[in-house]
Amino acid sequence: MRPGSRYFTTKHYAISKRFNEVHPCYFRTNGIVIKGLYWNSYHKPSRFYGYHLKFITLGLVSGYRKYRISFILFWYKDIFIVPVFLLGNVNPYLIVGKLEKPGIKNKIIQIWSKLRD
Repeated sequence: MRPGSRYFTTKHYAISKRFNEVHPCYFRTNGIVIKGLYWNSYHKPSRFYGYHLKFITLGLVSGYRKYRISFILFWYKDIFIVPVFLLGNVNPYLIVGKLEKPGIKNKIIQIWSKLRD
């Protein structure tokens, strides 16, 4: 996982509700420490700080509630799984994502996502 400006796309497995599925992000690493920011599933800015090992990232993230919440990601190459149900959330209960380079396709999808809400 190379730091810098990226996009990640997600698929939310949820009971109901549509979510933003294209997220511009910026992050950097220092050893196993990772921190950054991104545009979240609710079209709000989020900041995160945590620890990234080869196949797992865990830490705290803002932008979903009035306080920071914990997160965990399991990685395989540039694909990640967020088992949200482990944190007691049922909607969405699972998020699958892919880290990508910035491109016009992702920008168009993000604009469309915002317009349909």
